[in-house]
Amino acid sequence: MPDHPQAHILIIDDTPLNIEILLGILEGDYALSFATSGAKALKLLAKGIKPDLILLDVMMPEMDGFAVCAALKADPATRDIPVIFVTAKTDALSEIRALKAGGVDFIHKPVNQALVRARVQLHLELERRARALAHSLAETQRLHDELLVLNQAMEQSPTSIIITDATGNIHYVNPYFSLLTGYSAEEVQRRNPRFLKSVLTSPEIYVDLWAHLSQGEPWKGELINRRKNGEV
Repeated sequence: MPDHPQAHILIIDDTPLNIEILLGILEGDYALSFATSGAKALKLLAKGIKPDLILLDVMMPEMDGFAVCAALKADPATRDIPVIFVTAKTDALSEIRALKAGGVDFIHKPVNQALVRARVQLHLELERRARALAHSLAETQRLHDELLVLNQAMEQSPTSIIITDATGNIHYVNPYFSLLTGYSAEEVQRRNPRFLKSVLTSPEIYVDLWAHLSQGEPWKGELINRRKNGEV
């Protein structure tokens, strides 16, 4: 049994016997549909049906498999559907043509049951992984965009912002910090904010501050510090 039994496979072949053979091989494991010509298949897809995989015959009247595949790849709605050619042609030129048309693989007729199952399962899994990767990349881009917005907010904030590591050493200060204190971002990197201390803040306040922060809790209070030029 494949990992994704609900995957939908569309079979396109002008010979009913070939369709019956493929249906017999795959039924029970997948949702299956078929079309007896390329034109009928394209009309079916135009209605909004989007299979996870297409098994496509090459030699069909009016519109052969290469033309059908080209039409599929030209349409944004269907171009990402993997297409496996099922063909009696075994020459290298036909196989190259199938791949150039956009097919991901080809199966020779008469088909082998185990081979059909293996190829179908393989390409469904590859497609699943490709979708997962695309989702992951989209999520990474979304998080990156959010970070850019947050970074801009901190950079433009009219409030002094300091970010430290768990030991209290500075990793980031925003421009307003530099404007307020007179220290550049480069001057304070990896330093502990205690260099800003004045003698006007009670030691108990610092004890209370670190007791909260070390537990991952917020702290709210007032610190009286000194600028680089010594001003309070």
